[in-house]
Amino acid sequence: MTNNRENSAGDRLFDLADRVFDGAARADDVASLESLLKNDPAFRRDYLRYAFVHGQLAITTPALPQPASVEEYASTCSASVGEPASACSAQPRSFASDRKSFRQRVLIAGGMALAAAILLAVSLWRPASDSTPRLHVNQFVAMHYDNRDLPIHTVAMLGSSAGWQKTESSNTRAMSPTTLNVQHGETQFSSASGADVHIEGPALFGVNAAAGGVLYSGSVRARLESAEASFSVLTSNLRIVDLGTEFRVTVLDDRHVRVHVLDGEVEVQSRVRLPRFYWNFDTPITSASGRRAPDKIDGLSLALGAAARPTKGIIGDGALAFDNTSNAFARVEGGEGEKVGAGSMACSSGITLEAMFISRWTAGKGKSGNTRDYDEFFRKEDGNCRILLSFQNDGDANRFDLPDVPPGPCLSFGLFLEELGYSELDMPLDGRHGRPTLAELTNGQPHHVVATYDSFSGRKAIFIDGKLCFSHAFPIGTLILSGGPAPAEIGNTREIEPFNGVIDEFAFYDFALTPEEIATHHRHAASGKTYFGELTEQLHAVRWRAVTRVGEGQTRLFNQHTGLPIDAPPGGG
Repeated sequence: MTNNRENSAGDRLFDLADRVFDGAARADDVASLESLLKNDPAFRRDYLRYAFVHGQLAITTPALPQPASVEEYASTCSASVGEPASACSAQPRSFASDRKSFRQRVLIAGGMALAAAILLAVSLWRPASDSTPRLHVNQFVAMHYDNRDLPIHTVAMLGSSAGWQKTESSNTRAMSPTTLNVQHGETQFSSASGADVHIEGPALFGVNAAAGGVLYSGSVRARLESAEASFSVLTSNLRIVDLGTEFRVTVLDDRHVRVHVLDGEVEVQSRVRLPRFYWNFDTPITSASGRRAPDKIDGLSLALGAAARPTKGIIGDGALAFDNTSNAFARVEGGEGEKVGAGSMACSSGITLEAMFISRWTAGKGKSGNTRDYDEFFRKEDGNCRILLSFQNDGDANRFDLPDVPPGPCLSFGLFLEELGYSELDMPLDGRHGRPTLAELTNGQPHHVVATYDSFSGRKAIFIDGKLCFSHAFPIGTLILSGGPAPAEIGNTREIEPFNGVIDEFAFYDFALTPEEIATHHRHAASGKTYFGELTEQLHAVRWRAVTRVGEGQTRLFNQHTGLPIDAPPGGG
Protein backbone atom coordinates (compact mmCIF):
# COMPACT_ATOMS: atom_id res chain seq x y z
CA MET A 1 0.00 0.00 0.00
CA THR A 2 2.87 2.35 0.80
CA ASN A 3 4.32 1.92 -2.65
CA ASN A 4 0.93 2.56 -4.24
CA ARG A 5 0.46 5.77 -2.26
CA GLU A 6 3.97 6.95 -3.11
CA ASN A 7 3.41 6.24 -6.79
CA SER A 8 0.05 8.04 -6.70
CA ALA A 9 1.57 11.10 -5.01
CA GLY A 10 4.43 11.08 -7.49
CA ASP A 11 2.04 10.99 -10.42
CA ARG A 12 0.10 13.85 -8.83
CA LEU A 13 3.34 15.86 -8.48
CA PHE A 14 4.20 15.59 -12.17
CA ASP A 15 0.62 16.20 -13.25
CA LEU A 16 0.55 19.44 -11.25
CA ALA A 17 3.98 20.42 -12.55
CA ASP A 18 2.80 19.93 -16.13
CA ARG A 19 -0.14 22.25 -15.51
CA VAL A 20 2.16 24.92 -14.07
CA PHE A 21 4.63 24.70 -16.97
CA ASP A 22 1.81 24.77 -19.52
CA GLY A 23 0.24 27.83 -17.89
CA ALA A 24 -2.96 25.91 -17.07
CA ALA A 25 -2.61 25.70 -13.27
CA ARG A 26 -5.47 26.96 -11.08
CA ALA A 27 -4.99 28.42 -7.60
CA ASP A 28 -5.86 25.08 -5.97
CA ASP A 29 -3.31 23.32 -8.24
CA VAL A 30 -0.56 25.65 -7.04
CA ALA A 31 -1.64 25.14 -3.43
CA SER A 32 -1.56 21.37 -3.84
CA LEU A 33 1.88 21.55 -5.41
CA GLU A 34 3.16 23.73 -2.57
CA SER A 35 1.86 21.21 -0.04
CA LEU A 36 3.55 18.27 -1.74
CA LEU A 37 6.89 20.09 -1.99
CA LYS A 38 6.75 21.39 1.57
CA ASN A 39 6.16 17.98 3.14
CA ASP A 40 8.50 15.74 1.15
CA PRO A 41 12.19 16.53 0.43
CA ALA A 42 12.29 13.79 -2.22
CA PHE A 43 9.44 15.47 -4.09
CA ARG A 44 11.29 18.82 -3.92
CA ARG A 45 14.32 17.18 -5.51
CA ASP A 46 12.22 15.50 -8.21
CA TYR A 47 10.36 18.74 -8.95
CA LEU A 48 13.61 20.67 -9.42
CA ARG A 49 14.93 18.01 -11.75
CA TYR A 50 11.70 17.94 -13.71
CA ALA A 51 11.66 21.74 -13.97
CA PHE A 52 15.14 21.67 -15.42
CA VAL A 53 14.29 18.91 -17.90
CA HIS A 54 11.17 20.80 -18.95
CA GLY A 55 13.32 23.85 -19.60
CA GLN A 56 15.79 21.73 -21.60
CA LEU A 57 12.96 20.54 -23.79
CA ALA A 58 11.78 24.10 -24.36
CA ILE A 59 15.16 25.32 -25.64
CA THR A 60 15.79 22.32 -27.85
CA THR A 61 14.92 22.72 -31.53
CA PRO A 62 11.76 20.65 -32.14
CA ALA A 63 12.16 17.33 -33.90
CA LEU A 64 9.88 15.81 -36.49
CA PRO A 65 6.18 15.21 -35.80
CA GLN A 66 5.81 11.99 -33.87
CA PRO A 67 3.71 8.98 -34.81
CA ALA A 68 0.87 7.87 -32.60
CA SER A 69 2.82 5.22 -30.75
CA VAL A 70 5.75 2.85 -30.77
CA GLU A 71 3.50 0.15 -32.18
CA GLU A 72 3.11 2.14 -35.40
CA TYR A 73 6.84 1.86 -35.89
CA ALA A 74 7.08 -1.70 -34.72
CA SER A 75 5.04 -2.77 -37.73
CA THR A 76 7.35 -1.05 -40.21
CA CYS A 77 10.78 -0.81 -38.58
CA SER A 78 11.54 -4.19 -36.99
CA ALA A 79 13.14 -6.02 -39.91
CA SER A 80 15.66 -8.76 -39.18
CA VAL A 81 19.30 -8.46 -40.11
CA GLY A 82 19.75 -8.63 -43.84
CA GLU A 83 16.19 -7.64 -44.71
CA PRO A 84 15.71 -4.56 -46.91
CA ALA A 85 15.14 -1.23 -45.20
CA SER A 86 12.41 -0.16 -47.61
CA ALA A 87 9.79 -0.27 -44.89
CA CYS A 88 11.63 2.45 -42.99
CA SER A 89 12.82 4.48 -45.99
CA ALA A 90 12.68 8.25 -45.87
CA GLN A 91 12.25 10.93 -48.51
CA PRO A 92 14.59 13.87 -49.02
CA ARG A 93 13.51 16.92 -47.10
CA SER A 94 12.67 20.51 -47.98
CA PHE A 95 14.04 23.03 -45.52
CA ALA A 96 12.27 26.03 -44.02
CA SER A 97 13.06 29.26 -45.84
CA ASP A 98 13.86 31.22 -42.69
CA ARG A 99 15.69 28.90 -40.31
CA LYS A 100 17.34 31.69 -38.33
CA SER A 101 14.03 33.39 -37.55
CA PHE A 102 12.48 30.07 -36.52
CA ARG A 103 15.32 29.22 -34.17
CA GLN A 104 15.19 32.66 -32.60
CA ARG A 105 11.52 32.19 -31.82
CA VAL A 106 12.22 28.75 -30.32
CA LEU A 107 15.05 30.10 -28.15
CA ILE A 108 13.01 33.05 -26.89
CA ALA A 109 10.05 30.84 -25.99
CA GLY A 110 12.34 28.21 -24.48
CA GLY A 111 14.21 30.76 -22.40
CA MET A 112 10.95 32.09 -20.97
CA ALA A 113 9.76 28.58 -20.14
CA LEU A 114 13.02 27.70 -18.44
CA ALA A 115 13.10 30.93 -16.43
CA ALA A 116 9.52 30.47 -15.27
CA ALA A 117 10.11 26.86 -14.30
CA ILE A 118 13.27 27.54 -12.31
CA LEU A 119 11.83 30.62 -10.60
CA LEU A 120 8.81 28.65 -9.51
CA ALA A 121 10.99 25.80 -8.28
CA VAL A 122 13.11 28.14 -6.19
CA SER A 123 10.10 30.05 -4.79
CA LEU A 124 8.52 26.80 -3.63
CA TRP A 125 11.69 25.48 -2.04
CA ARG A 126 11.17 25.31 1.75
CA PRO A 127 13.76 23.39 3.78
CA ALA A 128 12.23 21.28 6.56
CA SER A 129 14.49 22.93 9.10
CA ASP A 130 17.39 25.35 9.34
CA SER A 131 19.74 22.37 9.32
CA THR A 132 18.51 21.24 5.91
CA PRO A 133 20.88 22.54 3.19
CA ARG A 134 19.31 24.87 0.61
CA LEU A 135 19.78 23.81 -3.00
CA HIS A 136 20.60 26.88 -5.06
CA VAL A 137 19.75 27.03 -8.76
CA ASN A 138 23.40 27.19 -9.87
CA GLN A 139 24.20 24.09 -7.81
CA PHE A 140 21.27 22.27 -9.35
CA VAL A 141 22.30 23.18 -12.91
CA ALA A 142 25.89 22.11 -12.21
CA MET A 143 24.63 18.67 -11.19
CA HIS A 144 23.02 18.10 -14.55
CA TYR A 145 23.71 18.73 -18.18
CA ASP A 146 24.92 21.50 -20.40
CA ASN A 147 21.96 22.09 -22.69
CA ARG A 148 23.17 25.34 -24.26
CA ASP A 149 23.30 26.04 -27.96
CA LEU A 150 27.09 26.03 -28.24
CA PRO A 151 28.87 27.84 -31.11
CA ILE A 152 28.99 25.84 -34.35
CA HIS A 153 31.91 26.23 -36.73
CA THR A 154 31.33 27.93 -40.08
CA VAL A 155 32.04 25.76 -43.11
CA ALA A 156 31.08 27.88 -46.12
CA MET A 157 29.58 31.06 -47.54
CA LEU A 158 26.39 30.43 -49.46
CA GLY A 159 26.06 32.38 -52.72
CA SER A 160 29.64 33.66 -52.88
CA SER A 161 31.41 33.55 -56.25
CA ALA A 162 34.67 35.22 -55.31
CA GLY A 163 36.21 32.52 -53.17
CA TRP A 164 36.08 32.18 -49.41
CA GLN A 165 35.04 35.34 -47.57
CA LYS A 166 35.29 35.91 -43.85
CA THR A 167 32.18 38.03 -43.42
CA GLU A 168 28.63 38.03 -44.70
CA SER A 169 27.45 40.48 -47.32
CA SER A 170 24.10 41.23 -48.92
CA ASN A 171 24.77 38.44 -51.44
CA THR A 172 26.24 35.82 -49.12
CA ARG A 173 25.35 33.98 -45.92
CA ALA A 174 27.63 32.16 -43.51
CA MET A 175 26.81 28.46 -43.25
CA SER A 176 27.26 26.03 -40.42
CA PRO A 177 26.90 22.32 -41.36
CA THR A 178 23.64 21.85 -43.24
CA THR A 179 22.12 19.92 -46.14
CA LEU A 180 21.01 21.83 -49.23
CA ASN A 181 18.07 20.49 -51.21
CA VAL A 182 18.36 22.00 -54.70
CA GLN A 183 15.20 21.29 -56.68
CA HIS A 184 16.31 22.90 -59.96
CA GLY A 185 19.04 25.14 -61.36
CA GLU A 186 22.26 25.64 -59.40
CA THR A 187 23.15 26.65 -55.86
CA GLN A 188 26.64 28.02 -55.31
CA PHE A 189 28.81 28.36 -52.24
CA SER A 190 32.46 28.94 -51.35
CA SER A 191 33.96 26.48 -48.91
CA ALA A 192 36.07 27.66 -45.99
CA SER A 193 38.96 25.76 -47.60
CA GLY A 194 38.84 27.90 -50.74
CA ALA A 195 36.77 25.91 -53.26
CA ASP A 196 34.06 27.31 -55.52
CA VAL A 197 31.25 24.71 -55.41
CA HIS A 198 28.14 24.39 -57.58
CA ILE A 199 25.29 22.01 -56.70
CA GLU A 200 23.43 21.09 -59.87
CA GLY A 201 19.77 20.37 -59.20
CA PRO A 202 17.91 18.28 -58.60
CA ALA A 203 20.40 17.34 -55.91
CA LEU A 204 20.83 16.81 -52.17
CA PHE A 205 24.22 17.88 -50.80
CA GLY A 206 25.38 18.07 -47.19
CA VAL A 207 27.88 20.87 -46.53
CA ASN A 208 29.38 19.21 -43.47
CA ALA A 209 33.01 20.37 -43.34
CA ALA A 210 35.26 23.27 -44.23
CA ALA A 211 36.96 21.22 -46.94
CA GLY A 212 34.24 18.87 -48.17
CA GLY A 213 30.66 17.73 -48.37
CA VAL A 214 28.36 14.74 -48.74
CA LEU A 215 26.54 14.05 -52.01
CA TYR A 216 23.30 12.08 -51.55
CA SER A 217 21.80 12.58 -55.00
CA GLY A 218 22.37 14.62 -58.14
CA SER A 219 25.62 16.34 -59.15
CA VAL A 220 28.17 18.68 -57.60
CA ARG A 221 31.01 20.50 -59.34
CA ALA A 222 33.99 21.95 -57.47
CA ARG A 223 36.90 24.11 -58.57
CA LEU A 224 39.84 25.20 -56.44
CA GLU A 225 40.52 28.92 -56.37
CA SER A 226 44.15 28.73 -55.24
CA ALA A 227 47.02 26.32 -54.73
CA GLU A 228 46.27 26.24 -51.00
CA ALA A 229 42.60 25.32 -51.50
CA SER A 230 41.19 21.82 -51.02
CA PHE A 231 37.88 20.01 -51.34
CA SER A 232 36.52 16.46 -51.31
CA VAL A 233 33.15 14.84 -51.98
CA LEU A 234 31.87 11.91 -49.94
CA THR A 235 29.34 9.43 -51.34
CA SER A 236 28.50 6.55 -49.02
CA ASN A 237 31.68 4.43 -49.03
CA LEU A 238 33.71 6.59 -51.46
CA ARG A 239 35.63 9.84 -51.16
CA ILE A 240 36.77 11.88 -54.16
CA VAL A 241 39.69 14.13 -53.20
CA ASP A 242 40.87 17.00 -55.38
CA LEU A 243 44.52 17.29 -56.29
CA GLY A 244 44.42 20.83 -57.67
CA THR A 245 41.54 20.39 -60.04
CA GLU A 246 38.02 21.03 -61.26
CA PHE A 247 35.81 17.97 -61.14
CA ARG A 248 32.21 16.80 -61.11
CA VAL A 249 30.69 13.94 -59.10
CA THR A 250 27.27 12.48 -59.95
CA VAL A 251 25.28 9.94 -57.97
CA LEU A 252 23.50 7.95 -60.68
CA ASP A 253 21.58 5.62 -58.36
CA ASP A 254 21.94 3.84 -55.02
CA ARG A 255 25.00 1.96 -56.25
CA HIS A 256 26.72 3.90 -59.03
CA VAL A 257 28.78 7.09 -58.89
CA ARG A 258 30.35 8.87 -61.86
CA VAL A 259 33.50 10.97 -61.54
CA HIS A 260 34.44 13.36 -64.34
CA VAL A 261 37.59 15.50 -64.21
CA LEU A 262 37.51 18.74 -66.15
CA ASP A 263 40.96 19.95 -65.14
CA GLY A 264 43.84 18.50 -63.14
CA GLU A 265 43.42 15.24 -61.21
CA VAL A 266 41.47 13.63 -58.36
CA GLU A 267 42.11 10.61 -56.17
CA VAL A 268 39.22 8.23 -55.54
CA GLN A 269 39.38 6.54 -52.13
CA SER A 270 37.36 3.83 -50.37
CA ARG A 271 36.58 3.83 -46.66
CA VAL A 272 38.57 1.61 -44.32
CA ARG A 273 35.72 0.14 -42.28
CA LEU A 274 37.40 0.11 -38.89
CA PRO A 275 36.61 2.15 -35.78
CA ARG A 276 37.80 5.68 -35.25
CA PHE A 277 38.54 4.69 -31.63
CA TYR A 278 38.65 1.26 -30.02
CA TRP A 279 39.20 0.41 -26.35
CA ASN A 280 39.52 -3.34 -25.70
CA PHE A 281 40.95 -2.93 -22.14
CA ASP A 282 43.42 -5.79 -22.68
CA THR A 283 46.51 -3.70 -21.83
CA PRO A 284 47.24 -4.02 -18.07
CA ILE A 285 45.84 -1.05 -16.15
CA THR A 286 48.03 -0.26 -13.17
CA SER A 287 48.95 2.66 -10.92
CA ALA A 288 52.25 2.84 -12.79
CA SER A 289 50.34 3.48 -16.02
CA GLY A 290 48.36 6.25 -14.33
CA ARG A 291 45.26 4.01 -14.43
CA ARG A 292 44.74 4.65 -18.11
CA ALA A 293 43.30 2.44 -20.84
CA PRO A 294 44.82 3.14 -24.28
CA ASP A 295 42.82 3.39 -27.48
CA LYS A 296 44.16 0.75 -29.90
CA ILE A 297 43.76 2.90 -33.03
CA ASP A 298 44.14 6.63 -32.52
CA GLY A 299 46.01 6.82 -29.24
CA LEU A 300 43.39 8.52 -27.02
CA SER A 301 43.54 7.09 -23.52
CA LEU A 302 40.77 6.69 -20.98
CA ALA A 303 41.48 8.12 -17.53
CA LEU A 304 39.76 5.85 -15.02
CA GLY A 305 37.93 6.88 -11.88
CA ALA A 306 38.80 5.08 -8.67
CA ALA A 307 35.74 2.79 -8.90
CA ALA A 308 36.32 1.74 -12.52
CA ARG A 309 38.44 -1.35 -12.10
CA PRO A 310 40.00 -3.88 -14.45
CA THR A 311 38.32 -7.26 -14.58
CA LYS A 312 38.35 -10.41 -16.68
CA GLY A 313 37.57 -9.67 -20.29
CA ILE A 314 34.37 -10.69 -22.04
CA ILE A 315 36.62 -10.83 -25.13
CA GLY A 316 40.39 -10.98 -24.64
CA ASP A 317 42.25 -10.44 -21.40
CA GLY A 318 40.57 -7.39 -19.90
CA ALA A 319 37.41 -5.36 -19.41
CA LEU A 320 36.21 -2.59 -17.09
CA ALA A 321 33.87 -3.17 -14.14
CA PHE A 322 31.67 -0.29 -12.92
CA ASP A 323 30.06 -0.46 -9.48
CA ASN A 324 27.26 2.13 -9.89
CA THR A 325 29.07 4.78 -7.83
CA SER A 326 30.12 8.30 -8.79
CA ASN A 327 33.80 7.40 -9.14
CA ALA A 328 33.05 4.64 -11.64
CA PHE A 329 33.90 6.34 -14.92
CA ALA A 330 36.32 6.25 -17.85
CA ARG A 331 36.94 9.70 -19.32
CA VAL A 332 38.41 10.13 -22.80
CA GLU A 333 41.56 12.27 -22.77
CA GLY A 334 41.35 14.28 -25.98
CA GLY A 335 39.15 14.38 -29.05
CA GLU A 336 37.50 17.70 -28.14
CA GLY A 337 37.07 20.62 -30.50
CA GLU A 338 36.70 24.34 -29.91
CA LYS A 339 33.20 24.41 -31.42
CA VAL A 340 30.44 21.96 -32.27
CA GLY A 341 31.44 20.09 -35.42
CA ALA A 342 35.13 20.12 -34.50
CA GLY A 343 37.42 17.59 -32.85
CA SER A 344 38.23 13.99 -33.68
CA MET A 345 35.04 12.72 -32.02
CA ALA A 346 32.78 14.86 -34.22
CA CYS A 347 30.55 12.84 -36.54
CA SER A 348 28.42 14.17 -39.37
CA SER A 349 27.18 11.72 -42.01
CA GLY A 350 27.04 8.69 -39.73
CA ILE A 351 28.00 7.16 -36.40
CA THR A 352 28.23 3.76 -34.69
CA LEU A 353 28.71 2.97 -30.99
CA GLU A 354 29.51 -0.68 -30.25
CA ALA A 355 30.22 -2.56 -27.01
CA MET A 356 30.12 -5.88 -25.21
CA PHE A 357 28.55 -5.67 -21.76
CA ILE A 358 27.21 -7.45 -18.71
CA SER A 359 24.54 -5.34 -17.02
CA ARG A 360 23.21 -5.35 -13.46
CA TRP A 361 20.70 -2.58 -14.20
CA THR A 362 17.75 -4.23 -12.43
CA ALA A 363 14.77 -2.62 -10.75
CA GLY A 364 14.08 -3.08 -7.04
CA LYS A 365 14.64 -1.43 -3.70
CA GLY A 366 18.18 -0.09 -3.37
CA LYS A 367 19.11 -1.16 -6.90
CA SER A 368 19.70 0.60 -10.18
CA GLY A 369 17.01 0.50 -12.84
CA ASN A 370 14.36 2.34 -10.85
CA THR A 371 12.46 5.34 -12.19
CA ARG A 372 14.74 8.23 -13.15
CA ASP A 373 17.82 6.03 -13.04
CA TYR A 374 20.37 6.05 -15.89
CA ASP A 375 23.28 3.75 -16.69
CA GLU A 376 25.55 5.28 -19.34
CA PHE A 377 27.50 3.31 -21.89
CA PHE A 378 28.75 6.51 -23.55
CA ARG A 379 28.02 10.22 -23.36
CA LYS A 380 29.59 13.34 -24.85
CA GLU A 381 27.76 16.40 -23.58
CA ASP A 382 28.47 19.23 -26.06
CA GLY A 383 25.49 21.34 -25.13
CA ASN A 384 22.35 20.04 -26.77
CA CYS A 385 24.52 18.49 -29.53
CA ARG A 386 25.22 15.53 -27.27
CA ILE A 387 25.80 11.88 -28.14
CA LEU A 388 24.57 9.25 -25.68
CA LEU A 389 23.90 5.54 -25.38
CA SER A 390 22.42 4.50 -22.04
CA PHE A 391 19.90 2.51 -20.10
CA GLN A 392 17.15 4.89 -18.98
CA ASN A 393 14.00 4.85 -16.92
CA ASP A 394 12.88 8.47 -16.78
CA GLY A 395 9.15 7.96 -16.55
CA ASP A 396 8.62 9.87 -19.79
CA ALA A 397 9.76 13.06 -18.02
CA ASN A 398 12.05 14.48 -20.69
CA ARG A 399 9.91 13.61 -23.76
CA PHE A 400 12.89 13.46 -26.09
CA ASP A 401 11.81 10.05 -27.37
CA LEU A 402 11.21 9.77 -31.11
CA PRO A 403 9.15 7.78 -31.88
CA ASP A 404 7.02 8.24 -28.79
CA VAL A 405 7.23 5.23 -26.44
CA PRO A 406 5.47 4.36 -23.16
CA PRO A 407 7.26 5.15 -19.88
CA GLY A 408 9.49 2.41 -18.55
CA PRO A 409 12.96 0.91 -18.84
CA CYS A 410 14.55 1.46 -22.23
CA LEU A 411 17.85 1.54 -24.06
CA SER A 412 18.33 5.08 -25.36
CA PHE A 413 20.42 6.39 -28.27
CA GLY A 414 20.51 10.19 -28.44
CA LEU A 415 21.79 12.52 -31.18
CA PHE A 416 21.26 16.10 -32.35
CA LEU A 417 20.26 16.09 -36.03
CA GLU A 418 20.64 19.29 -38.03
CA GLU A 419 17.34 21.17 -38.52
CA LEU A 420 15.50 18.63 -36.35
CA GLY A 421 17.06 19.06 -32.91
CA TYR A 422 17.96 16.59 -30.20
CA SER A 423 15.97 13.37 -29.85
CA GLU A 424 16.44 9.89 -28.45
CA LEU A 425 15.64 6.51 -29.94
CA ASP A 426 14.27 4.87 -26.78
CA MET A 427 13.93 1.13 -27.29
CA PRO A 428 11.42 -0.25 -24.75
CA LEU A 429 12.75 -3.29 -22.92
CA ASP A 430 9.39 -4.99 -23.12
CA GLY A 431 9.99 -8.19 -25.10
CA ARG A 432 7.60 -7.13 -27.87
CA HIS A 433 8.20 -7.26 -31.64
CA GLY A 434 11.60 -8.89 -31.24
CA ARG A 435 12.85 -6.46 -28.60
CA PRO A 436 14.58 -7.91 -25.51
CA THR A 437 13.15 -7.63 -22.03
CA LEU A 438 14.98 -5.95 -19.17
CA ALA A 439 15.43 -9.35 -17.56
CA GLU A 440 17.02 -10.75 -20.73
CA LEU A 441 19.61 -7.96 -20.86
CA THR A 442 20.42 -8.19 -17.13
CA ASN A 443 20.67 -11.98 -16.88
CA GLY A 444 24.36 -12.00 -15.97
CA GLN A 445 25.39 -13.04 -19.48
CA PRO A 446 27.43 -10.99 -21.99
CA HIS A 447 25.52 -9.10 -24.65
CA HIS A 448 26.50 -7.13 -27.74
CA VAL A 449 24.98 -3.68 -28.32
CA VAL A 450 25.34 -1.54 -31.45
CA ALA A 451 23.71 1.86 -32.06
CA THR A 452 23.94 3.38 -35.54
CA TYR A 453 22.79 6.39 -37.51
CA ASP A 454 23.25 6.58 -41.28
CA SER A 455 22.40 9.83 -43.08
CA PHE A 456 22.45 8.00 -46.43
CA SER A 457 19.38 5.99 -45.42
CA GLY A 458 18.10 8.23 -42.61
CA ARG A 459 17.89 5.21 -40.32
CA LYS A 460 18.71 5.39 -36.62
CA ALA A 461 18.84 1.90 -35.11
CA ILE A 462 19.71 -0.25 -32.11
CA PHE A 463 20.97 -3.81 -32.52
CA ILE A 464 21.23 -6.37 -29.71
CA ASP A 465 23.28 -9.55 -30.16
CA GLY A 466 23.56 -9.02 -33.90
CA LYS A 467 19.86 -8.38 -34.57
CA LEU A 468 18.03 -5.19 -35.45
CA CYS A 469 15.61 -4.57 -32.57
CA PHE A 470 14.39 -1.00 -32.98
CA SER A 471 14.73 1.82 -35.52
CA HIS A 472 13.35 5.11 -36.76
CA ALA A 473 13.65 6.79 -40.17
CA PHE A 474 14.61 10.43 -40.56
CA PRO A 475 14.83 12.31 -43.88
CA ILE A 476 17.70 11.18 -46.08
CA GLY A 477 20.61 13.60 -45.89
CA THR A 478 20.01 14.72 -42.28
CA LEU A 479 23.43 15.47 -40.79
CA ILE A 480 24.53 14.91 -37.19
CA LEU A 481 25.73 17.94 -35.24
CA SER A 482 28.24 16.68 -32.69
CA GLY A 483 31.72 17.22 -31.34
CA GLY A 484 32.92 20.20 -29.39
CA PRO A 485 34.60 21.11 -26.10
CA ALA A 486 33.16 18.49 -23.72
CA PRO A 487 35.14 15.33 -22.86
CA ALA A 488 33.51 12.01 -23.72
CA GLU A 489 32.91 9.43 -21.00
CA ILE A 490 32.33 5.69 -20.93
CA GLY A 491 30.40 4.15 -18.04
CA ASN A 492 29.20 7.43 -16.52
CA THR A 493 28.62 11.13 -17.15
CA ARG A 494 29.62 13.94 -14.83
CA GLU A 495 29.80 11.30 -12.09
CA ILE A 496 26.00 11.20 -11.71
CA GLU A 497 24.87 8.39 -14.07
CA PRO A 498 27.21 5.45 -13.38
CA PHE A 499 26.99 2.09 -15.09
CA ASN A 500 26.36 -1.04 -13.04
CA GLY A 501 28.20 -3.97 -14.63
CA VAL A 502 31.01 -4.66 -17.11
CA ILE A 503 31.86 -2.94 -20.42
CA ASP A 504 34.33 -4.38 -22.92
CA GLU A 505 35.42 -3.88 -26.55
CA PHE A 506 34.06 -0.35 -26.87
CA ALA A 507 34.29 0.94 -30.46
CA PHE A 508 33.41 4.37 -31.87
CA TYR A 509 32.94 4.79 -35.64
CA ASP A 510 32.31 7.97 -37.65
CA PHE A 511 30.10 6.03 -40.08
CA ALA A 512 27.27 3.53 -39.82
CA LEU A 513 28.05 -0.17 -39.81
CA THR A 514 25.77 -2.22 -42.04
CA PRO A 515 23.45 -4.89 -40.59
CA GLU A 516 25.65 -7.52 -42.24
CA GLU A 517 28.78 -6.12 -40.57
CA ILE A 518 27.03 -6.01 -37.20
CA ALA A 519 25.91 -9.64 -37.54
CA THR A 520 29.50 -10.61 -38.41
CA HIS A 521 30.89 -8.72 -35.42
CA HIS A 522 28.46 -10.49 -33.12
CA ARG A 523 29.33 -13.87 -34.60
CA HIS A 524 33.03 -13.21 -34.03
CA ALA A 525 32.44 -12.00 -30.46
CA ALA A 526 30.29 -15.04 -29.66
CA SER A 527 33.23 -17.25 -30.63
CA GLY A 528 35.66 -15.31 -28.43
CA LYS A 529 37.29 -13.25 -31.21
CA THR A 530 37.47 -9.52 -31.70
CA TYR A 531 34.78 -7.89 -33.82
CA PHE A 532 37.21 -8.05 -36.71
CA GLY A 533 38.08 -11.75 -36.40
CA GLU A 534 41.57 -13.03 -35.80
CA LEU A 535 43.71 -9.92 -36.09
CA THR A 536 46.92 -10.67 -37.95
CA GLU A 537 48.20 -7.11 -37.82
CA GLN A 538 47.94 -4.05 -35.61
CA LEU A 539 44.87 -1.90 -36.17
CA HIS A 540 45.79 1.40 -37.76
CA ALA A 541 44.39 4.92 -37.91
CA VAL A 542 44.23 5.09 -41.72
CA ARG A 543 40.59 5.79 -42.54
CA TRP A 544 40.68 5.94 -46.36
CA ARG A 545 42.46 3.74 -48.91
CA ALA A 546 43.42 4.99 -52.37
CA VAL A 547 41.62 3.16 -55.20
CA THR A 548 42.77 5.04 -58.29
CA ARG A 549 43.36 8.46 -59.77
CA VAL A 550 41.29 10.08 -62.49
CA GLY A 551 42.98 12.61 -64.79
CA GLU A 552 41.90 15.54 -66.91
CA GLY A 553 39.22 14.70 -69.46
CA GLN A 554 38.55 11.27 -67.98
CA THR A 555 35.28 9.84 -66.69
CA ARG A 556 35.14 6.79 -64.43
CA LEU A 557 32.23 4.86 -62.95
CA PHE A 558 32.47 3.42 -59.42
CA ASN A 559 30.44 1.16 -57.15
CA GLN A 560 30.01 3.37 -54.09
CA HIS A 561 29.46 0.39 -51.78
CA THR A 562 32.50 -1.68 -52.73
CA GLY A 563 34.61 1.32 -53.71
CA LEU A 564 35.76 -0.41 -56.90
CA PRO A 565 35.80 1.06 -60.41
CA ILE A 566 33.28 -0.44 -62.83
CA ASP A 567 34.61 0.79 -66.16
CA ALA A 568 37.09 3.21 -67.66
CA PRO A 569 35.58 4.95 -70.70
CA PRO A 570 38.02 7.00 -72.81
CA GLY A 571 36.58 10.39 -71.88
CA GLY A 572 33.55 12.65 -71.97
CA GLY A 573 31.27 13.96 -69.27
